[in-house]
This record gives sequence, structure tokens and C-alpha cells, in this order.
Amino acid sequence: MMNVFVEQVSPCKKRVSVDFEHEDVKDVLNHVLGSFSKNAQLPGFRKGKVPLSMVEKCFKKELDQECKTHLFRETYPDIIQKNELEPLFDPIVEEFSLEANSPMKLVFLIEEKPDFDLVKYKNLELKKNEYICTDDFFEKNFRRVLFSNFEFKRREEEEEAVVVDGDFCHLSYTILLDDEEILKRERYGFFVGEKSDFRSEGWHVDCDGMSIPVAGLKVGQEETFDVTLPEDSFDEKYAGQKAKLQLLVTDIFFKDDLDEFLQENDENKDLESFRQNVKEQTVDMFARQTMEALDATVFEELLRLNPLEFVPESLVQNWEILLMRKRMNDMLKEGQDMKNVELQLSKSKDYFHEKAEEMAKIDLLIEKIVEEEDISLSEDELIDYARRMKKEGDRQGYEDFYEGHPEEKILIELRQKLLRGLSQEKVLSFVKEQATVVSENKEIS
Repeated sequence: MMNVFVEQVSPCKKRVSVDFEHEDVKDVLNHVLGSFSKNAQLPGFRKGKVPLSMVEKCFKKELDQECKTHLFRETYPDIIQKNELEPLFDPIVEEFSLEANSPMKLVFLIEEKPDFDLVKYKNLELKKNEYICTDDFFEKNFRRVLFSNFEFKRREEEEEAVVVDGDFCHLSYTILLDDEEILKRERYGFFVGEKSDFRSEGWHVDCDGMSIPVAGLKVGQEETFDVTLPEDSFDEKYAGQKAKLQLLVTDIFFKDDLDEFLQENDENKDLESFRQNVKEQTVDMFARQTMEALDATVFEELLRLNPLEFVPESLVQNWEILLMRKRMNDMLKEGQDMKNVELQLSKSKDYFHEKAEEMAKIDLLIEKIVEEEDISLSEDELIDYARRMKKEGDRQGYEDFYEGHPEEKILIELRQKLLRGLSQEKVLSFVKEQATVVSENKEIS
């Protein structure tokens, strides 16, 4: 028999106090003692033959801990169910006392989703930027793809050459803020031109959003530039700040080499097909960016119209871990060393906390809309969603998806990710169908 008292500590947090009767504790202790004595060993006794009184005296600390673990494991599900609690994550144990000839006391904290009402999520007015790919942008993108798919040769006299518009070069650069290094890039690829604004993973024509004049620089030449970090820089907290950018030219691939390669391959009948494929991929990329931007607008409006005052700390902490882990992996892929990665993550804690809180609020709003509109999330839909994610290149970490019965094959953590992703997809579709969307063309050149 146990007595349970639940206290509402905050809108998201509850403290649960449990008193176990002495007889119940005694029964559990006797059970644990019997199991423990079977493997107990003390000098002068064979294994399993130590008297119970000596086992209890010599292994009191271990027995107490095992008794607590056993009681908690056996009673926690019943406590949660009978008191209609819905903990988001594992509880935080505040007190677990076990005294001789007295009741055992257990006190733990849990977090639940806050109770709130949706203000507005239907009939929104949304602005959609239709990103249009210009011919100039496509040509730069096509040259980038060519270079990433074919090996270009450097001229032997390269060390005597200077960078000119149209060249491709490898640059390394470091950004310093108040003489402290905040970012370092090694041997990044750049196309040089008057409108150097294309950015894609591993191939850049601007230095993290800053247009740097490199024409005329030689291989091995180092230069320092005064820069203002852009609003969409690598870390939002540095946006608008004055900094120094130290740059080194490591390789140059000449425009003549590029033109020669294109001329030689113009005779290849597959080149035009290759160009067409690149164009289709570029158009698809812009269509995807258009939809991603609209989805971001939907979330911004939902957060603005439905402000949440209280958010469970555990949800925020969970998102902080996910965001920081993703950022760490991205930085390591960029070639940054672990020490620098850890330094950058440490400096960006406030940013990750703010972003994590936003993501946690979005999760709560999505779940609430699913509940309000009774949006279905069937097993077949879940499996189909997982297959689509896997087909798109495992970008969401669904490479562990297995076909078959989901209860047997899909890991619990993966299943939660899939449910969150499918819920988000369905809610976005529902909100956009209900909304008035005004489109505006936005050319990227």
C-alpha cells in the first residue's frame, strides 16, 4: 500500500510524493535480500552460503539501493497511470529515503505539456517568395557542378599568376573578432566574379555572405580585410559586428583552362544532356527553397498568433542537444578541428537555447492542432513517410528504417522522429490549404 500526493509546481511541472508502508518495504527488502544472498561472497563462506544477517549488515548500502530500484521500477507505471500523469521524459528523483522500521519516502519531479488554447491557425494571410533562377545564376551553378564533377588541371606557372574574374580558386580564411578567432575555413572553393553570391555545401563564391575582392591576388599571398558580419552569417549572435577576415590564396584554376575544358566537351553529345539535368536540378532546388521558406513563414505566424508563455524545460533541453549535435557534425564535415568546434558551440549556447525554445513551442503547437482537427496519423502513413525520407537520402537520419511491422522493427526514438515529421507535414498542409497565400517573384542572379 502506498500513499501518493501530486503537487502542481508550475504549469509544466509536478512534484509527486509517495509514502510506502513499512510492511511493503519489508517484503521487498526480504525479496531483494534473498536474491542478493545467492551470489554474496565473504571470507570464510562459500558463495551463496553467507548468513542473511551478515549479508544484511555487510551489504546494507547495496541492498538499500537495490530495494529502491526494485520499488521504483515496479510502482512507477502504476503511479503514473492511476494519477493520470503524462510525463514527457524520465522523472527527476529529489528524495528517496529508506530508514529502518519506518516508511520509505519517494519524491520525484515530472514535466508535462502545458494546457493552452489555440488562438488562431486557420485562414492565415501568408506571403510566399517564388524564387526564380536567372540565366546568370544558372551559368555560375553549371560551372560549379562541372568543376565538382571533373578534374581541372592547374598551369605549371600558376605561382606567377593572379586571380581574375571567372577564375576558380581555393582560399583559406579566418575571421577574427577583437583579435579572437571565431571561424576558420580551410581550402574552400570559390568562383570569382562581380556577383559572387552563390553558396552551396563545400563550394563557395563568397566568404560566409561577405563579398571579398580577391582579383589580383597571387597564390600564397595573404591579405586582411575589414568586414561587417552579415545578418545571415554563420552565427546570428555575431550579425552586424565589425571583424577582420584574414585570407590566403592556396590554388588558382585559370579561366582559360575552364573555357578549354568546355570547348573540348562541347563536342561530346552528352554535355547538353548534362547541362539540362543540371538545370532541372537547379529549378527543383529553387522550388524546394520556395516551399521551405513558406513553411518557415507558417511557423512564424503560428508562433506570433499563438504565443506560449510556458514551455517544458525538458523539451527545450532535448532540442538543444539535437541542434548542437547537428551543428557539431556540420562543422566537422567542413574540416574544422574538434577544439574549434567545441569553442564555437560553447560561445553559441544562448543562440541554441533560444532556437531550441522556438522548436519546442512549434512541437507543442503542432500536437495541439493535430488534436483539435483530429488529424490522422496511421501506421501505413508512418511507414510511407519513413520510406519517403529514406528515398530522399537519409537526410533526416532515417537510414535505420526497416520494413515490416513497426512495433517490432522501428526503434522508439526513430518512431518519435517519424511521428513528429509526419505531424509537421500534415499540419503544414492543413494550414496552407486554409490560408490566403500571396506570391511574389524573387529573382536570384
